[in-house]
Amino acid sequence: MQIISLTLHSADLSAQQIFYVKKLGFAQNHYTDDELSVQSGKTELKFKFSSEQPYYHYCFLVPNNKLEEALNWIKEKTEVIKIDGEYMVESNSEWEANSIYFYDGNRNIIEFIAHFNLDNGSDKKFSAESVISVNEIGCPSTDISGLNNWLAQEIGTQF
Repeated sequence: MQIISLTLHSADLSAQQIFYVKKLGFAQNHYTDDELSVQSGKTELKFKFSSEQPYYHYCFLVPNNKLEEALNWIKEKTEVIKIDGEYMVESNSEWEANSIYFYDGNRNIIEFIAHFNLDNGSDKKFSAESVISVNEIGCPSTDISGLNNWLAQEIGTQF
């Protein structure tokens, strides 16, 4: 999936601006007291101010041959989460992907994922510009059936 625009909420837009723009080097589209917008490949990632801090898990697609380089790049900028003692997580064979996880400025769990079955390799040195798009976001719910129905109606997704 390729997400063109994603709007999330944040109680601390300044922390997100420092993380995404200053630390990672994503292009800033705009920044006000109420909203931050950065470009993450083909995705406009927006954060709107909220008095409460929700937490998210979302995923950036990276070139299929750059995950190791992405790991070294992100380790210089922030804490990388180890899972079972490893920085890189191998997905099951159905996904044909590996991932790395880290926290953003609001402690959201962010993922870089490389899908080996996609033809998206790159010869360029890994940087913020290497991010292809946001391609996944978690939708936690206590009403799975209701959420599935809503997603089917709103965006035509069938599960």
